[in-house]
Amino acid sequence: PQELEIERGRAVDAMTDSHSWIHGKRFAIYGEPDLVYSVVGFMLEMGAEP
Repeated sequence: PQELEIERGRAVDAMTDSHSWIHGKRFAIYGEPDLVYSVVGFMLEMGAEP
């Protein structure tokens, strides 16, 4: 659907814009294990370092 294409486009734009801020940065995430696992995976894909 058109709505999902627009939303996906916004997400891709946000990832592209934030990549330069996140790449090579160290981070720590604390919380519920399932959420932490997902967020860490996303951050690693964006180029961050644990």
